Amino acid sequence: MKWPSELLLIRHAESAYNILKKRKERDPDYQQFKELFEADPANPELRPLAAALNKRFALNCSDRETPITPTGEAQARITGRRMRQFGMVAPDVIFVSPYLRTMETLRFLKEEWPELESATLYPEERIREKDHGLALLYNDWRIFQAMQPEQAELSRLLGEYDYRFVNGENIPDVRQRTRSWFSTLTREFAGHRVMAITSPSLPRAPTSSAWDPPNSCISMSTKSPSTAALRVTSARRKKAVRAASCSRSTTASTMPSRT
Repeated sequence: MKWPSELLLIRHAESAYNILKKRKERDPDYQQFKELFEADPANPELRPLAAALNKRFALNCSDRETPITPTGEAQARITGRRMRQFGMVAPDVIFVSPYLRTMETLRFLKEEWPELESATLYPEERIREKDHGLALLYNDWRIFQAMQPEQAELSRLLGEYDYRFVNGENIPDVRQRTRSWFSTLTREFAGHRVMAITSPSLPRAPTSSAWDPPNSCISMSTKSPSTAALRVTSARRKKAVRAASCSRSTTASTMPSRT
């Protein structure tokens, strides 16, 4: 199979949702809610508490329009600056999820790594965040299940791999569009240096595990001359794994969580 000569995956920088999640985790009422939920997800005391928490920790914007934070801007700038300082060759093409947080991440990367301006830019829906549908009204999978008990029951019945959110997606949906994108890479961009600014819901294609690096973390793939496959190296894990077709992952979570 013909692959790009290089594939650079960059997770978007810290988003407003990331900050909201940290605040929520520190909240005493939310901690109490988690304890009650873990003890008994069907506890009738959960629903009013979930409703209050949902109102308290509303993000007040859509997933597509969730921005990055000042810390996220700094993360993106540092990433771009380090890439330039380390002598990285700019990609030939850049794919970017059309979500605001990925577009903003790319904008600040470019300001510190101006050579990126020469790359051809492709906004790409197929590498966007997983669509959590109705669950986006809750921003928390426990609150979602407490407020929507039938969906909680269905999720437990189907399992996290097959459960599809109302008006949203499941893991196979995301993997199907990811495979489609990789088919485009092999068909139209063989031998090119490719960068993608995306989210952790993008499976770590073409490997079988979920890709879940820290904000602004880099995973770099280079073509192996001996196997003609991609080898993916994470900047955080520093571990190379041979590329293989996407397969069912039991570790990838389908719980609603903006990233």
